[in-house]
Amino acid sequence: MRTLTEHILDAIENMNIFEMAKNRSDLKRDLNGMIQPLFQHWCLVRYCALYDFGNQNKDHWCSEVANYINHIQSVITKGYDKTKCIKEIFINQNEYNNNVNNRLFNTMMLKFNYEHIDISDEQANNIVNDWIKGLNNLCNVMGQDERNITIFANDYINDYILKVEER
Repeated sequence: MRTLTEHILDAIENMNIFEMAKNRSDLKRDLNGMIQPLFQHWCLVRYCALYDFGNQNKDHWCSEVANYINHIQSVITKGYDKTKCIKEIFINQNEYNNNVNNRLFNTMMLKFNYEHIDISDEQANNIVNDWIKGLNNLCNVMGQDERNITIFANDYINDYILKVEER
């Protein structure tokens, strides 16, 4: 039987406080792999806010968005300005032109088809445009202090994604 001290030492050993900073290319690769699922779940939540607030999966999709925000935030280790790094990956890397908008639209539609959600092109374009308009805000949320990120993520979901303004 293990002692309490052994359990505590194991927990401390597994904490990321001793983790070396990742090099920039590894960090970009890790973050790039999370953009698509975050985007797709963000779009599902935004769809619920705009067109189907009573959707039975809304809470699940909200928790997925919060988890991706938390995970992206935790991937960036010491030695990097989190907000700057996230903006570099999410915004600076992709100029939002028609080609990127089409790719976003197609990526979103694949997820919506998988979830058996029928959506018009106009509705889909509204959601993609909301993503693009709110991307800077999302990056600022993900760049927040790690200790409070869950609070920021939940506030962001409630105050931004689920908020509906007149068009």
